[in-house]
Amino acid sequence: MARGVSAPTWTFFTEAVDISFYKLACLYGYKKLDDILKLYGLTKKEARDNIDYIIEEMYDILLDNFIDDLKHYLKKRFPSLEDTEEWIGRGNKVILRNDYIGIGISAYGDIMNIWAIPIDYYNEYSDEYYNEDKIPKKAYQQAERIHKWIIKNVSDISYKGTFSNGEQVFKSRGCKGVLCVKDKECLKRLSGTLTTKEDLREMEL
Repeated sequence: MARGVSAPTWTFFTEAVDISFYKLACLYGYKKLDDILKLYGLTKKEARDNIDYIIEEMYDILLDNFIDDLKHYLKKRFPSLEDTEEWIGRGNKVILRNDYIGIGISAYGDIMNIWAIPIDYYNEYSDEYYNEDKIPKKAYQQAERIHKWIIKNVSDISYKGTFSNGEQVFKSRGCKGVLCVKDKECLKRLSGTLTTKEDLREMEL
């Protein structure tokens, strides 16, 4: 069965983000292949033998930048949040927290989930169902405000369902905030050509 992007068992909210290479490249100003090659000082002819290196290294940099910016903007908007690095089970990482909630991320393939949980819910080894009666009202209030900010400023796709083989289905939705790509022509230009290393190998450089 195909695996999809995960999230903890119980969350205040879970929203999805496209973290494909071409989306992150557009977000950070690399609007065409020449912009990417220029960063590495390569000609198109030289790039043919360096595609694997370019994509793997640059994607790691772009994704790290995206996560750092996500934390930066969330802390700027919600000053009570502080950096942390804690894990819930496998693949679910809490990156920010305060006295009431934890904000976390889970990623698989080209999709990242951003979610929020009660602060006393998680530990390094457990991902069990939470007793909702014990969650403070203030935690719900904070989660609601953060959820609205995530939808407006970050989440550019929404989860629609899962096929019987386990493959998840997402649909693009409008997003015009600080971590959204406004240049739709850039997405069209890079989409389908910079998504995978195989596509790049087949490109006519």
